[in-house]
Amino acid sequence: MEERRCQPRAMMHFDARCIVGTSREYMDCEIINIGREGLAVLVYMQDVLPVGSMLELEIQVPSRVNSIACIVTIKWIKDLPDHEKYNFVVGGQIARIAPEDKDRLLSYAFHNVI
Repeated sequence: MEERRCQPRAMMHFDARCIVGTSREYMDCEIINIGREGLAVLVYMQDVLPVGSMLELEIQVPSRVNSIACIVTIKWIKDLPDHEKYNFVVGGQIARIAPEDKDRLLSYAFHNVI
């Protein structure tokens, strides 16, 4: 598969919660990499969301009390048949995040600084 990213990604693991589909209930997920424009997240979904759907995230950053809210547009989805907790990895483009939260999140991901 050809690499199409324009920005580097930090390979970090952030615990997070997400709203999948129309459930309006948060469930556990895990951010596995993040960059200035996008991220990848491990998630459990009963029904696969179509590409172009929105995914609401609350990302837990170490040494921060409040989580960071983020909305991403799903760009791709891959099956994870052998994972014990999650059944998909989702690649998303960041659609909405407060600028100061984005700066803090990326500072921690790339430089381990809050």
